[in-house]
Amino acid sequence: MLNIDLLKPRRYGANSYLVWDGGSREGAVIDPSADMSGLARYCSDGGILIRRIILTHGHYDHIISLPDARNRFPDARICIGAGDGAYLSDNELNCADLFGVPDFACPEADDLLCEGTEIPLGSERITVMHTPGHTPGSVCLFCGGDMFTGDTLFAGTVGRSDLPGGNREDLEMSLKRLAESETDFRIFPGHGVMSRISEERKTNPFITGLR
Repeated sequence: MLNIDLLKPRRYGANSYLVWDGGSREGAVIDPSADMSGLARYCSDGGILIRRIILTHGHYDHIISLPDARNRFPDARICIGAGDGAYLSDNELNCADLFGVPDFACPEADDLLCEGTEIPLGSERITVMHTPGHTPGSVCLFCGGDMFTGDTLFAGTVGRSDLPGGNREDLEMSLKRLAESETDFRIFPGHGVMSRISEERKTNPFITGLR
């Protein structure tokens, strides 16, 4: 079972997570929007070695600290869904333009993630599910009984599908796949508070309304 730390959002309310294996002390940052200087100190003090920087999707509010993360963890591999690879170098796609940062410069990905990709962290594994809709390459990440949903699924609501590359029908299909899970995963979303898939099946109107 991986340890999970929620990192304080730097801005825009986007959640960042540190996940790490207690045995090997190997870790990954999921959606680097938090202050990387504080994370670097935490990892140094705890002997945690960052092996991966994993992006659930390529929107600016979730990758705002990616350039700094690359500098502070130069040996970590940047991973993003294959359909979002171009987002890191296109400020119209990643919406940096909409956030008023047209000159945002971001490193490219080292690895493109697909359905079923397994990312090792020590003795543990993070498994990738391709969940398009919010963006073409959005992914959810599974480890044990935990699920990182990015902007695909939040507590009580879902991500928007009207930004560049978004698709409402794709999002509904992705939500249906998540809702049909036999495991009652804990949900760690890209914004807001934790939930469980069983709770979302019962109360989330965007899931209860699916056919």
